[in-house]
Amino acid sequence: MTDGGLVPKGNPDKIQSSKATKFGSYSINDLSTLDAQEYEINHIGYDTVLVKENPNILVPVDVMREFEKEGIMENSTKTFYSTTGVGTTLESCKR
Repeated sequence: MTDGGLVPKGNPDKIQSSKATKFGSYSINDLSTLDAQEYEINHIGYDTVLVKENPNILVPVDVMREFEKEGIMENSTKTFYSTTGVGTTLESCKR
């Protein structure tokens, strides 16, 4: 789960860049890493340069898969959830 605004290209769920009222749920079931060409950041509250280059900084799929191979983790998540945290109301966060 991230409030860093990581979404697939095109922001299919139209999550707002601030004061978000919704979130997205995205499958990472068959992925060993997140490809920067397939994701974007929709967030105005921090410097997103590094995350644009490597989305695994926010959602460390690459590390989770390595941990699975090494036996450190078992069956890590198959889905990640994303929203934008900047200015989001408590009521929206609870949902």
